[in-house]
Amino acid sequence: MVALFENAAPSPVELIPYMFFLQNLAWEPPGFFELSWSLTIEEWFYLLLPSAVLLASFTVGRGVRAFLVGSLILILIGIVSRSLLANSDLIDSIARKAALARMDSLGFGCLIAYMREVYPGVFKIFQAKVVVVLVVAGAVSISGYVFWSMAAKTAILSPVMVFLLLPMIFSLLIPSVMKMDLRIGIIRGLVTRTSVWSYSLYLCHIPVFKIFHLLGSESLQDGYKVFMKVAAIACSFVVAAITYTVVEKPIMALRPKESF
Repeated sequence: MVALFENAAPSPVELIPYMFFLQNLAWEPPGFFELSWSLTIEEWFYLLLPSAVLLASFTVGRGVRAFLVGSLILILIGIVSRSLLANSDLIDSIARKAALARMDSLGFGCLIAYMREVYPGVFKIFQAKVVVVLVVAGAVSISGYVFWSMAAKTAILSPVMVFLLLPMIFSLLIPSVMKMDLRIGIIRGLVTRTSVWSYSLYLCHIPVFKIFHLLGSESLQDGYKVFMKVAAIACSFVVAAITYTVVEKPIMALRPKESF
């Protein structure tokens, strides 16, 4: 809809890669519905992880060992792909948004899940306050470095190293987040609702903000700009809630009830 407003709608031929999640497999994502770059990453993860686990099962057997090797294969795919694709001039569109170059991010999450199931004692270590403080400090440091390097247009670490460290450090926060006790009902409700709507919220917030921009919110005075941004955020939550209720929840209800 936004593309139609801007007279930038793609041709049917240009939409074909989107049908197979190929629009940013190993290259810069196109301008149309650019937000879908992360959807491509997710879909290829759903395809590559089972394939990697199946491949590993032929050598290490079935079970958690195959899952571990499959997760390591994903990380290797991400590192190798980013090494081949990364370019300092395209750090955002290639090193961050190419699907194959981001498989290591999801691979680290799989390793945390493996740790929780196989080494619960180690998992609990990352829930200790001292360790959490160190991990948070590392996450803040590497995030600060990314913003600094983009603003200064210079870099000390290579894009390959930066986008390897970011997901690795943030994945180590998962144990502490799982231990969080949200005792205040309002906060618990807000976090729960936002989590439930997060997928729809992610998909709709850019179009909603774009529509507010097209309506002229940027030409308003500062006070009205703040009001319009708050209104855009509120509208995004409303659209996400409706999308979840009408589209996402009914589709998820169609999934098999049993796990195999």
